[in-house]
Amino acid sequence: MVQIAVSCIFGAAADYDAHAVFVEGGVASSASFVRALDELPAPRVLKTHAPADMHPGLERKSESELQKNGKVVYVVRNPKDALVSLRHHHANNASIGWNGSWDEWVDQWLAGKRSEEYGGTYFDHVKGWWRLAKLHPDRVRVVYFEDIKANMTKEVAAVASFIGRTLPSEELDQVCTRCTFEAMKGRHSVDDTIR
Repeated sequence: MVQIAVSCIFGAAADYDAHAVFVEGGVASSASFVRALDELPAPRVLKTHAPADMHPGLERKSESELQKNGKVVYVVRNPKDALVSLRHHHANNASIGWNGSWDEWVDQWLAGKRSEEYGGTYFDHVKGWWRLAKLHPDRVRVVYFEDIKANMTKEVAAVASFIGRTLPSEELDQVCTRCTFEAMKGRHSVDDTIR
């Protein structure tokens, strides 16, 4: 989804790594990182797995520029697919190194013990963003991963419209081609902990 947003805002051929910052990256909590985010030129694309209650402005009443103009595209995935995908991520990530059984994984995932970095259980995470999407439909859009797979063109056009862009059909086709799994896999960032 981040690649789709970058492509819609900056053009189909935009350099993903030059335009998207991963908030939970290695330095996300430092004051210098927060200042660096504030200094990024608008428009900016931030990627995060943070729960809804950690998003500035959607819960609070202050009126910073981000809070007035910021948009959130929240991608939700079928819970079974999310469980399996996260398990593979944890098993294949040397710094995490999960090697327990599937039964152990399911028990821990349901209890939120394997998704601490996402703010608790899958269901709490989805519920938080779902609630904010209902409260702020002009600022939070829920997109289903399965819908992207089923009809990427329709979903990319909807996201582009949500962020205030209308893509000509040729550019829409380019964005969709650039955002296929195969194309993104070929461009995957070497150090995803920082970007």
